[in-house]
Amino acid sequence: MKYSSHILVFLLATFLIWAGCNNNDDDGGIPIDNGGVVIDDSNSVRYTFEGITQTDLNGRVIFNDPTDWRLDDQWEDWEEGLFPEGSATLCDSGENVFLIGYPNPGDNITISIVRNSGTQMSFRIVDEFLSPLFSRDSAEFDAFTFSSALFRRQDTLRLYYKVFQDGCELRGHGDLLFE
Repeated sequence: MKYSSHILVFLLATFLIWAGCNNNDDDGGIPIDNGGVVIDDSNSVRYTFEGITQTDLNGRVIFNDPTDWRLDDQWEDWEEGLFPEGSATLCDSGENVFLIGYPNPGDNITISIVRNSGTQMSFRIVDEFLSPLFSRDSAEFDAFTFSSALFRRQDTLRLYYKVFQDGCELRGHGDLLFE
């Protein structure tokens, strides 16, 4: 009897260790989240864009997502790959440059840019599969509007941008929710 209880404890412990360490590839259709990158049951990689800076019809911020509309993003290689080669030097500051999308969320979202004259910009809008939906290089306009007719409604898309000035570049992104 003494040995049988030890054997039962040993078997139970072995089973619990095995069950906890078992690498089961069947995730039951639940997406696997790896820090914002999601692999769903069709093995498609998609990125989850979380949080938007909510703005009103005049561009006033209602709720700020601290990662949106900055000029000092540190990008992954795949983000860099969205753009042709740019300046290898990042600017120290983005003085005199400001971007915002409004109204956000909305069905027509305007991107407004304040910057020094002659400053060049490049833009990419990507979906959750990181597919470019809009691309513009050497842009000189101060505002442009995107209609939800171009994109799926209830879809959060990401606008990546680069600002080129004084031999260096600024980088950032803003998340846009089309309703």
